[in-house]
Amino acid sequence: MLKVENTGSRIRAYVDGKLLLDVIAEELVHGKAGVTANIPARFQDFRVTAAPETRGQIRENISRRDAELARLREENPQPRLWKKFSTPNFGAGRSVRFGDLDGDGVLDMLIGQNIPRVSGDAHDQISCLTAVTLDGKILWQLGLSDSRH
Repeated sequence: MLKVENTGSRIRAYVDGKLLLDVIAEELVHGKAGVTANIPARFQDFRVTAAPETRGQIRENISRRDAELARLREENPQPRLWKKFSTPNFGAGRSVRFGDLDGDGVLDMLIGQNIPRVSGDAHDQISCLTAVTLDGKILWQLGLSDSRH
């Protein structure tokens, strides 16, 4: 079992109850907790605990941050729906760009539909480009669209 204690800048690490590391690391006084490995590994029962006064300080900091965020959000205009149209067979998650695609002086949308080739977001490939007006009229389409993407 691995156990790490962090008090201020002092870090102590134990393996199966035996102290293996006792260091002062001024650069690691603040941050997050995590476990990582440089080879495939599985971790279980990861738990982070803090002293009661530290937990109280963390809650207070979070409350202050949330209050400041709420104040800043109130200073900004609230979003409202302006346009809505259907994108059957050619929708995309994030691959959208804007520009005047037909020369009429009005912004249009270019939607790039991708096909994930590996898990996550890496190494995607564009399978279809669709140009539409902001009213949803298809100007042109290049490639094969797929409703699954």
